[in-house]
Amino acid sequence: MPPETSPAPGRAEPATRSETPPPFEPLPVWPGNKPSSEIDGASPIAPNQFQRGHGELVLLVDDDAMIRFLATKILTTYGYSVLAAENGAEGIALYVLRRSEVAVVISDLMMPVMDGPTMIRRIVEMNPRIRIVVACGSASKEGNLKFPERDGQLSLEKPYTATALLEVVHAALSNEAPSVA
Repeated sequence: MPPETSPAPGRAEPATRSETPPPFEPLPVWPGNKPSSEIDGASPIAPNQFQRGHGELVLLVDDDAMIRFLATKILTTYGYSVLAAENGAEGIALYVLRRSEVAVVISDLMMPVMDGPTMIRRIVEMNPRIRIVVACGSASKEGNLKFPERDGQLSLEKPYTATALLEVVHAALSNEAPSVA
């Protein structure tokens, strides 16, 4: 029987994963921004009220490393699996590798190498019934970048909250697959 070992000095024990996700800590409000409850009268939702995923695979494509990190952390905490890519070309490559498993694609619009609209068009050509969530900022809303709209496509305005992200993923997975034209 091997002797019991303890971590080396300065090293912590490995974290164990609990069944219940930890509550979200409030993030600081940036100057000029207000919490969503002050903007639209929405009441805060406790983390245990979110619909948890069951391992559904989300392809997250965004060139912002912090957005990829935080969105991945939020989604995995709530039971989703995530593939993350930093541009449309990587997004397509990951989609091709795991096509039969990807349940929803969340994509930024403006990215280097290959933009979101080009990637979305190519993925939809491979699978017209794929669920798409377009993450866009205010510049995209003004029409600077056109993306292929279709029935059942959802959007997520940047910067988005954990609540908005979880709600849109749940909505995308709950809705019927987009109709094929």
